[in-house]
Amino acid sequence: KRLVGYVVSEGDFDKETVQSELKESLPEYMVPRVWVELEAMPLTSSGKLDRKALPEPDGSLLSTKEYVAPRNKVEADIARIWQEVLGLDKVGVYDNFFELGGHSLLMVQVNAGLQKAGHHITVKDIFSNPTVAEISKKVFEETLVYTVPENGIKINTNYITPAMVPLLEVNQENIDTIVANIPSGVENIQDIYPLSPLQEGMHFHYLMSKKDQGDPYIMSNLLSFENKEKRNSFIEALQFVVNRHDVLRTCIISEGLPNAVQVVLREAQLKVEELEIESSKEVLPELELLRTPGNQRMDISKAPLLALKSADDLVNEKYYLLVNQHHLVLDHVGMEKITSEVMSYLSGQQSNLPDPVLYRDFIGHTLHAQTNNDSESYFKNLLGNITEPTYPFELSDTLGSGSNINEEEMILPTELSKRIRSVCIELGMSPAVLFHAAYGLIIGKCSNSDYAVFGTLFSGRLQGVLGATDSLGLFINTLPFFTELKGSITEYIQKVKKGLHELLPYEQTPLSSVQNWSNISNEVPLFSALLNFRHSLDPRESEDNSVTADLGITLLDGHERTNYPFTLNVDDYGVDFGLTAQLEASIEPERILSYIEITLVQLLDGLNNEMYVENISIVSPEEEQEILEVFNDTTLAYPSEKTVVELFTAQVEKTPEAVAISFEGTTLTYAALDQRSNQLAHYLRDQGIQPDMLVGICMDRSLELLVGILGVLKSGGAYVPIDSGYPEERIEYMLNDASIN
Repeated sequence: KRLVGYVVSEGDFDKETVQSELKESLPEYMVPRVWVELEAMPLTSSGKLDRKALPEPDGSLLSTKEYVAPRNKVEADIARIWQEVLGLDKVGVYDNFFELGGHSLLMVQVNAGLQKAGHHITVKDIFSNPTVAEISKKVFEETLVYTVPENGIKINTNYITPAMVPLLEVNQENIDTIVANIPSGVENIQDIYPLSPLQEGMHFHYLMSKKDQGDPYIMSNLLSFENKEKRNSFIEALQFVVNRHDVLRTCIISEGLPNAVQVVLREAQLKVEELEIESSKEVLPELELLRTPGNQRMDISKAPLLALKSADDLVNEKYYLLVNQHHLVLDHVGMEKITSEVMSYLSGQQSNLPDPVLYRDFIGHTLHAQTNNDSESYFKNLLGNITEPTYPFELSDTLGSGSNINEEEMILPTELSKRIRSVCIELGMSPAVLFHAAYGLIIGKCSNSDYAVFGTLFSGRLQGVLGATDSLGLFINTLPFFTELKGSITEYIQKVKKGLHELLPYEQTPLSSVQNWSNISNEVPLFSALLNFRHSLDPRESEDNSVTADLGITLLDGHERTNYPFTLNVDDYGVDFGLTAQLEASIEPERILSYIEITLVQLLDGLNNEMYVENISIVSPEEEQEILEVFNDTTLAYPSEKTVVELFTAQVEKTPEAVAISFEGTTLTYAALDQRSNQLAHYLRDQGIQPDMLVGICMDRSLELLVGILGVLKSGGAYVPIDSGYPEERIEYMLNDASIN
């Protein structure tokens, strides 16, 4: 959505002059870029402006470039595809895809359209040259496109050999081990291939976690139905979707194998566990307890990786279904697609669904990319000088179950969201760039570093797989994003934009390989903070909500977790931005959401006044005052007519057995501290030290230092600390002479 200006002018309308004058009194995002000239403003019968009668702007006005028609077939094909994806009537060859409202998820659709038209292009070239004219120069023919080897396992295969699974490097013994782990053996095996990079990472965490700890990569949704019949219909619809998609009939086999593999079954039947809840307990709270992160576990060697549990609340006439899905086979886009297909089935529209695309095609392209690109040299150059990770608040544990995580959500203020979109359109970039820039500042400052390394999720659907938009599976991958926190804000944002574009060709590189190529030890995580920017349906406006309501289904809530202790999800809803912070319990998620909002505003403000990144403060004025003034206000009132020794003696009499001091595992009660300081006072007096002498107690242990201070004060002397590094049992004192002022 964009701000549109409507104008009635005397004579010719000078758009540039009007915009220039408006910029003097309005922020950039409030100045219309699109203008519609009218002979007169439409009015209501009462003489007020009739906003509904204002005409829609011409789509061609969205571009800042003068319209130039396509000049050859390739340009014509690209322009046509852009028009279909962006919903425009006309696209010129010099128009910028992002300026017209495009983003990375829509670019997946553009890439799919190009492939259908016989044109192919690398993902890096799409983002580096987002105009029709430039993209047309980079496309190449299908003969240069990698083709995934055909699956050798057929419907009538009764014995599988290594040659039949070309995506795997295995021997016959490995194949036999796999077959032995599958119910019904060979006749129920459709395909076998390796795990994707992110699947390998999730599988590692699955193996590392204990059965009683739960699995952070199980996504849980709780549904409520009006009656059993509608719940049964939903389960039937879900089975229909499982039957359609190979990845939903997939299990992971690793026992007895050198590397884990995923096996696609020809049939995978959903099973429903009927929960029996004691009559003395309420049903809904018990179900909520079951879906708490840390309470879920799934045997991933059994397909499908969907676990259903039902429970009936006969008192309230509610019929529940707990649906657990494993992230190993689904990403955020896939979850939305499953929901859409279930709704299509329940609405009788299943015949309109497109043919499903095999997940093996994505795996094949991923393996090919890993073999042929220069990932090692790229990441060595990117991370070669980094020896220390940037753990915000020193949170470094990435092996958690997700159970000790607090979560908070917010929608950014509408004006801020509009401002973000306006600036990003003007700079020809995705809002993802701005959020990565803000997150980098927060990670750097919260880890006291002048650079930031954090994980970022890539969609994975841009790597040349035909039909990726209609495919289910885990396409995403996590990669480290590195940025230095220096320079002007304009320079900084451009560096972030460049860094994200340069990462795209390597988006399926295994994270374990990246860490091996860095200078950060394999004994510690490369990063502990994660940013997930994604395009989502706004839950407040989703059509599925009304459809599910009509079908008697209510989605009560859903849980999504990772093993990272510091995670921010950014949902681009097309108009607004939704933020979800998931943080280890010691850090309040509301605090981090506040940091994000404050940092975004400062980045936008800084673009206009050449502010430097080093001068950005991520904390609010209120928190800054609390840190600098409230926390440092250590002044305490005490009776001014009494000495410190008198106050201490009174406390000894009041709480003799209370702990007075603790240091390096040793504690002293008030009575013990009083006794030891008395012994020292007697010692000093025995040495003939007079009250008017200055005495210094020199030692290297804080506990003994306090004993010494009290002892000197009790002896009537004054204390001068001298850091000498003497052995802890040795006490030195100095007499007041000419050398001491």
